[in-house]
Amino acid sequence: MELLVDIRKRLAGFQLDVKLSGGSEAIGLLGASGSGKSMTLRCIAGIVRPDEGRIVVNGRTVFDSKKGIDLKPRERGVGLLFQNYALFPHLTVRENIEFGSARSLRRSMERRQLSSSKDSTSRGLPRDIPLRSREDSSKESP
Repeated sequence: MELLVDIRKRLAGFQLDVKLSGGSEAIGLLGASGSGKSMTLRCIAGIVRPDEGRIVVNGRTVFDSKKGIDLKPRERGVGLLFQNYALFPHLTVRENIEFGSARSLRRSMERRQLSSSKDSTSRGLPRDIPLRSREDSSKESP
């Protein structure tokens, strides 16, 4: 992943000022507790908005304060695994990432199948209203 980060963020008692770039090689952020490593990652992912600067991921500008560009986190193509193991503590980091990727892929495929379905149960309904599965409807009492 190519990455260019040149950002500033003012916080209470702290000024984040980061400038880094990298090509396809791995990039590591090292520093003492409270030095801004997690804040930098949150800015790259779009969870926190820098006060000024620019972030480019794989040639695509995801944040540029001068040009008014600030893509939403879901539009950036960046994943962030929080350091407090907020997902599944019994899984490895790789398994947590793969779980999210597999789930996203499954949902996308299900949406495509539903939108291309020609059966009468989905005809004419807005696409954002979920259809109940047969299992759900069989649980209801008549």
